[in-house]
Amino acid sequence: MTVLSQTNKMDAQAMNGVATQFSFTFRALVDVEEAIKAVVTDTTTSTDTDLILNDGGVDGYTVTIDDDGVGGYITVNDARSTDYTITIYREYEETQISNYADYNSFPAETVEDDYDKGTMIDQQISEVQGRTLTLPITVTGVDTTLPVPEAGRPIGWNDTADGLTNEPSLVYQLQVDVDATPDYLGATSGDGVLRVNTANLSYADGGDFVTLDTIQNIGTTASPTFNNLTLTTLTMTQAINIILDEDDLVSDRDDALATQQSIKAYIDTEISGVYSDPLTTRGDILVRDATNTTARLPIGADTYVLTSDGTDASWQPSSGGGGSASTVTYDVTQATHGFSVGDVLRHNGTSYTEAQADSETNAEVIGIVSAVADVNNFTLQVAGRITGLSGLTAGSAHFLDETTAGAMTDTAPTTDGEVTKPILVADSTTSGYIYNMRGLVVGSGGGGGGASLSEDITQATHGFAVGDWLRLSGTSYVKAQADSVANAESVGVVSAVADVNNFTLQFGGKVTGLSGLSADDTYFIDESTAGAITNTAPSAVGEVVKPVLIADSTTSGYIFNMRGSENVTAPATVVGADAYARFNSTTLGESHNVTSITHSSTGQYVVNFTNAFANANYAVVSTAQQINVVCDVTNPTTTSVQVNIQRRSDGAYINAPASVIVFGTLA
Repeated sequence: MTVLSQTNKMDAQAMNGVATQFSFTFRALVDVEEAIKAVVTDTTTSTDTDLILNDGGVDGYTVTIDDDGVGGYITVNDARSTDYTITIYREYEETQISNYADYNSFPAETVEDDYDKGTMIDQQISEVQGRTLTLPITVTGVDTTLPVPEAGRPIGWNDTADGLTNEPSLVYQLQVDVDATPDYLGATSGDGVLRVNTANLSYADGGDFVTLDTIQNIGTTASPTFNNLTLTTLTMTQAINIILDEDDLVSDRDDALATQQSIKAYIDTEISGVYSDPLTTRGDILVRDATNTTARLPIGADTYVLTSDGTDASWQPSSGGGGSASTVTYDVTQATHGFSVGDVLRHNGTSYTEAQADSETNAEVIGIVSAVADVNNFTLQVAGRITGLSGLTAGSAHFLDETTAGAMTDTAPTTDGEVTKPILVADSTTSGYIYNMRGLVVGSGGGGGGASLSEDITQATHGFAVGDWLRLSGTSYVKAQADSVANAESVGVVSAVADVNNFTLQFGGKVTGLSGLSADDTYFIDESTAGAITNTAPSAVGEVVKPVLIADSTTSGYIFNMRGSENVTAPATVVGADAYARFNSTTLGESHNVTSITHSSTGQYVVNFTNAFANANYAVVSTAQQINVVCDVTNPTTTSVQVNIQRRSDGAYINAPASVIVFGTLA
């Protein structure tokens, strides 16, 4: 076979801590793996390590040559980090082992291999020569033989520039007594002088000599120049005899310099004696009190804001001085309540009690206990980010527990009659975001029940149309409107009308058959028209910001019936999902900020983001478009998150269409 490539070495390839196979493309003789060499370079120290063929240790490697002898790859035992590179090259022994006997048939393949080997040896010699020092082709009459080595002596050209010689050392240690017989370096005359090469050290007037007195008194006479550095203002009239490392600078000497460490230690000690830090708790701030003294203002309670009365600063509830605040926490007084931080509560019509996912009634969650003042008082948080919890799984959705009243679990209930009630997405083991979603009753299996997202309603002369958003008023459904908290409590949207007395109410999942939507927008209950929605959040005082749907087209969207908040002042900007997608296997449907879906294995899908998140602590909600299945999310990173789909009955992973929504901060 011919040798068409002119190289016998691959340029250094980067290692990444994962890959163990590295390819080469140059010609190699099949079954002569020992000719393929590898060197690993530590780029932080510029040190090389030769790898060992067929060795079992961390420096071992194996060789695989392609059948046609053109290229192949090596496999290393240790996938080193990105601090390393690997160089692969070919090196044959300079031998010829073929024996050509007289009168035998012409061994074409053997001859070809011998010619190839000779060519490849020429290439490796050429590669080595390419890394050696050479003279220009026009130079003649020069002897490049190296002189016998001498310690500390550099090699240079001789005076006639036709050979190499050991030059004098570039560094000299001299001790000169100017009051006695002077010492000389390359000098033959002069009193009290040190002669040096004028190209390296010269007096300003260009003379060949520099007096020791002049060197000792730089700055007292005309400016001397050393290696192009002119010292015109530096005058040292006081001798420096020692460098001291004393943290207290106790010596107080005028002939000593202090180390950087000792200066820092001395200053730190002096400052600590003057300044006393009054702050004791994370979040404390410094203020001037009534006596004009620096004082500590302790961190305020959760959701409190820093306010001023014109004279002093203080922490106050976010509701301010008056009015009905748009708040996410409520202070509740209930005698001997018995609750703890993290308890999930409902209201039984008379008092608060612990919620439980064992029935629809018991699963009507209102909020989570975020603080307990005493046996008769506690704080209930109904939305937003809550802290001070324990035992959470970061990145996972948490549901109301079906077994323990007041508890949460990261596994959705699966028994018929229990309620799947997602209430929180954790961003750490002790905190998360409250998303009080509508609960779904687990169906009765194959009998046609299942976790339904809609309900057929009979109500005489209801007067509703498809797309009307409804609330309950006593025992009847009426159109919801965001002009007050009571009117804005929507329960779902009319998805079908059978006749004047019957309609279908949908309260979760994807709803179709609507009109006038803008794809990708978040929609809110309208403050002006009863039963309508708008993509502009209400802003007037007293109106309610109630997000209910994210549109994926002009006629459809996903219902996310979030808890509304009443405006006291202009509300904060409401932001839609930072990423969402509906997908079936790797086929991507309606989506935002999702570039592709990777089907990693049965029931497991990786959602890849177009724009990365700032961190992996975002909130994720995922649902499957199939009954009797449950979704969870794992492995969140800044660029992707994994959705897992399991059958409720046996926990087996299955393939099914699904949707995912992500709220977080983009990078």
